[in-house]
Amino acid sequence: MTQGLPCVQPRRWLPALRLYVRGGGGVLYHVNVKYDLKAEICFHTSGPASIDDLTGTGLDDISDRSARWSMPFFVGSHVRF
Repeated sequence: MTQGLPCVQPRRWLPALRLYVRGGGGVLYHVNVKYDLKAEICFHTSGPASIDDLTGTGLDDISDRSARWSMPFFVGSHVRF
């Protein structure tokens, strides 16, 4: 038998409470009667969430100072028919 992290059964849903903050904006440029160009930028961030399955592994506080963030950028066009 080897020493290591305990085998954890995967769950489809992990209960967690997390704060999400989202914001963004964009521009729409009118090219002509038929076409528009658009660009958008957003910012998403979320706070840490507890992970119950790490109890007793030495990794109990691994997500205490973590957060996830992303900044997607979209470019597209509108075409009128």
